Amino acid sequence: MKQNPVFIVGRFRSGTSYFWHIFNQLDRFRAWYEPLHPQLPAQIKHTAPKADHVYIQDYWTAYRALDDLSRHHRIEFGSERLYLTAQDSWPELRHYLDYLINASGDRQPVLQFNRMDFRLPWLTGFYPHAQLVYLKRDPIQLWCSQRKHIPKINRNNESYADAYELMQWCADLAPLLPFLAPQKERHGFYRFYCLYRLSVLMGTYYADVVIDLDEDVFNSDNYLSKLALLDFNENELETARTLKHVPESHELPDQEVEILTAIMTEVDGLLETSGLAAGFAKHSLAEIKQQHADFWSQQTFNPSTVIAELTQSWHQEQMEKISLLAALNEMKTPP
Repeated sequence: MKQNPVFIVGRFRSGTSYFWHIFNQLDRFRAWYEPLHPQLPAQIKHTAPKADHVYIQDYWTAYRALDDLSRHHRIEFGSERLYLTAQDSWPELRHYLDYLINASGDRQPVLQFNRMDFRLPWLTGFYPHAQLVYLKRDPIQLWCSQRKHIPKINRNNESYADAYELMQWCADLAPLLPFLAPQKERHGFYRFYCLYRLSVLMGTYYADVVIDLDEDVFNSDNYLSKLALLDFNENELETARTLKHVPESHELPDQEVEILTAIMTEVDGLLETSGLAAGFAKHSLAEIKQQHADFWSQQTFNPSTVIAELTQSWHQEQMEKISLLAALNEMKTPP
């Protein structure tokens, strides 16, 4: 008899890899890392763990036993339709998740997602007996963690194609949420915090267990009592305890904190006025827009701005690839 799956959901850098790793160390689970990654097959072949993912040796062990992954995985699972309602149909995505769940054999399947938090009505509708764990983190700490790899000159640039897909997410969601369309000179934290707040609204509403990475892991051991809600026994809790690692927090100048705080206040006001703060997790966007017509009638979406942003980003990436290839060729050329 198949066991009900566990779904780990959260924004990038919110602790999802850490909790995936805990499950991955326990024999009764089969833990799947980032199954919705658009470049999953290439990631499995070429990507080693990040240095700050302490204790993790390999993300992809579970996948290496599969010989037909490419028949089921699709790039668009992680890059398109990032918002789904309970009424939406996507049979290919459903079949892919079922494929991984069935491939878990006698072990309880655990799927770790960074691209599912706006799809929870859809996910929980199809898997009502799954256990859903939502990970959250202090927004400023999360922002710093997501942007630390970016050259300082582009760190606040909302149109920079970063590793955690802020610009790419907004391109997909802007037709539904026009305030996510690009705006010149706007601080990148604005769009980041919009996604963060909407994710927290959705995640905390649907989750069976909510874990705050700062409060429950870094500043206490409360995460252990929350894992106990998932039927972890004492030995499993001890394994979780031994895997704990607390990094140094990100420190920002007071002036920058003031800027980010002001943006949070602005976005919070927008979410209140739009009806999203009260209704995003409980109602569809269509219902929210109908109930708050005054706000949404003033929202306009110009697709050309998103197309221009994506095009510019693509050309920038091509320039960077050319530079990297030139550097590699120089390294290969004998002196």
